[in-house]
Amino acid sequence: MLVFGTEMHVITFIFLIIEVLLLFNLWIASLSTPFDQAQKNYLILLSLLVVYNLTGGLFPDPKIPIPIYIQNIFAYASGFGMCMYAPYYFYKVYNLKQMRFHAKYGIFLFLLIPFLIFFVVFYAFYQDLEVAREWGVIIPFFYALSIIYSMTKSIFYDDTVRKSGEVIALYAAIIPWISLTIVTYLNGSQAVEVSIVNSGMIVVTVLFIRKYISQIRQAEIERQSYHLSLQESNIHLEQANLELENANLNLEEKVIERTRELMVLNEMRMNTFANLAHEIRTPLTLLRDYLKKASNQYPDIKQIQFANKYVYKLTKDITNLFDLIKSEKGIHLYEHNQITNFSHILEERLELFAVVVERSSLQINSQIEGEVYINANATALERIANNLLDNAIKYSSPGTTITVSLRLDKDHSKVIFTVSDQGEGITEDNLDLIFKPYQRISQKNTEGMGMGLPIVKLIVESLKGSIAVQSGMFHGYGTSFIIELPYTPLVGSEEAITQPYFKKTFQKVLEKESQRKDINQILDSEYSMTDRRPFKPESFTHSDLKKTILIIDDNSDMLRFILNNLKDNYNTYHAISGYDALEKLTVIPVPDLIVSDVMMPEMGGFELRKEMLKSSLYRSIPFLFLSARQEDKIQGLELKAIDFIDKPFEIEELIGKINSIIYLSEQKQSAVLKSVIDASMRQYGSMQTGIQDSSLRIENKKEATLEDKINTLGVSLTSNQINIVKYLIDGKTAKEIGDMVGRSPRTVEKTVALIYRQFEVGNLKELLKKINI
Repeated sequence: MLVFGTEMHVITFIFLIIEVLLLFNLWIASLSTPFDQAQKNYLILLSLLVVYNLTGGLFPDPKIPIPIYIQNIFAYASGFGMCMYAPYYFYKVYNLKQMRFHAKYGIFLFLLIPFLIFFVVFYAFYQDLEVAREWGVIIPFFYALSIIYSMTKSIFYDDTVRKSGEVIALYAAIIPWISLTIVTYLNGSQAVEVSIVNSGMIVVTVLFIRKYISQIRQAEIERQSYHLSLQESNIHLEQANLELENANLNLEEKVIERTRELMVLNEMRMNTFANLAHEIRTPLTLLRDYLKKASNQYPDIKQIQFANKYVYKLTKDITNLFDLIKSEKGIHLYEHNQITNFSHILEERLELFAVVVERSSLQINSQIEGEVYINANATALERIANNLLDNAIKYSSPGTTITVSLRLDKDHSKVIFTVSDQGEGITEDNLDLIFKPYQRISQKNTEGMGMGLPIVKLIVESLKGSIAVQSGMFHGYGTSFIIELPYTPLVGSEEAITQPYFKKTFQKVLEKESQRKDINQILDSEYSMTDRRPFKPESFTHSDLKKTILIIDDNSDMLRFILNNLKDNYNTYHAISGYDALEKLTVIPVPDLIVSDVMMPEMGGFELRKEMLKSSLYRSIPFLFLSARQEDKIQGLELKAIDFIDKPFEIEELIGKINSIIYLSEQKQSAVLKSVIDASMRQYGSMQTGIQDSSLRIENKKEATLEDKINTLGVSLTSNQINIVKYLIDGKTAKEIGDMVGRSPRTVEKTVALIYRQFEVGNLKELLKKINI
């Protein structure tokens, strides 16, 4: 699969885009916060990899006006250059002293000279690339083996590297580069070569981020230690000699100033990571969707499955990493402002894990008490369940049983959630470490950065609950996690997980002709702020039968991605900044919904919303924000946004929320219109008005008749339940009703069962007979 009519494979293109974005953001970060030598070395390695992906993907191509043999020399030169820098990188960054010869001399003797002999001189004279490739990688291959030997020797003599827990990661990082000689000799495909080399870069990047975070934390520890030591010195000096009081005061002022400087520096680094998360999560959203489609279309291509696996892992690790950073800054991960059915969530999680459990030769014993409600964000509860179940599966021995329990205590005041496995257990010395970030105490070769359980603890504490662990010496074998959370019973007709609704306007834009811009002039002035290539969506004819949505994002790929998924069901318009959106609003129909990114050039999403709130014409348009920064959520909701979606997101989630918002808007509009008509009818008696059309009169009459019949039977139903009865009469399924009222099919089925019990019937046929329809 090639892209844009070039010789570049789509996998090469995906890796290239991610690495260019990462390189650009790190370069920007280095301008505000100077990097140390290790970080500069990483930037150089990443730059060489970008050049390698670019030249290796494009060359050789007969369509490029450069001689083929020159293209081949450039392509192989980029590969040899990257491989020459890799030993120097590991020697410098990890201080592997036994690799000094390779970093100083070996790369020139055994990599540069073979390249010049076979790929430059020999190939230039004889134009035989096959012979040059077969002979030109023999010496580098054996040299690669000597590099692995020297690395092993360095690790053996250096206790620091061994104790850091990075040994396996170092091998995983360098082996893909080493294996490049084998792939070149076998003339492997571009996709295989790029996947192998870039997998090594993924490991190097994870090590780089981990090392960078460790440096930040170490700086904070050193600052605190420095502050405490100075305070103690001041106390002793005051007791020993009062004459030094003035000097001590001046010293304390200097300490405070230094502390303030360190806090500002730490805040700058934290903000750099937050901005980096925003930029990474946007391409991750697109990458996950494209890889998901490619995986479904080409299930037999292992490279796609491999890339899909590590993109998911990268997304998970980035989310956990920045959630920990947000918690350190005092930012809440979730807003717990809804009642959630924990029983349903846990049952769904167990269904999703069933395939993995079976594949791992395990069994699950579930004891889930029904209708257990908690005042908590549903996503937070899903995350708790996912982490504990995932850990239980990873650390369980084949043939054993995982026990999952959810129940109320005797007083019905607390919810007790327990996950137990029969794995290797945790020693008593390590029990205090499992809830600390970046700690991995198991000897099993499992993936992860040690951030799952700290996230679980943060969520539990935000719910005013507690988490405990029992393992090893407590009950013989295995591990049990016990979580206690406050129980929240439903009151009256209250429903779990409610969604807001709102009203919107249908007024048209009235502007003076001299102040309006030509619509073609505005719609044709599109460009992408990310790749600078023109972005023009497919033309369409506006339909009055469809609702209108305005999409605002400065990333052309994200715009194209969202528009392509919405264009069949909605009239879709787009803008690339808040300023551009204000211009568009003067020439397009008033949107029924605006979906906007937060961080954009010229004018961001928040600034756009503030401008629209000043206008009586636009302030009632529902707003849906997209952002990778969780801290943006509160500010967005304070600006009266209808909802907020975190990046990266599933496109199904966005479509589902858009459908629900549009539906609830229609219902609100109908209710407002009906109340106006009813008031007019009461005021003017039986006079005919031109406002109410025949279809609405028939519908109102039908509704009134149904409600009268229900009231006659002495059954009290809420407005939501009456609407569900109407949909049942119209022959709608549980899924269709759920889509229309913003509920899951399971919740609709339970509501229908409750309605049947209130009418004392067993099915729809009996219900229709009872209310005489």
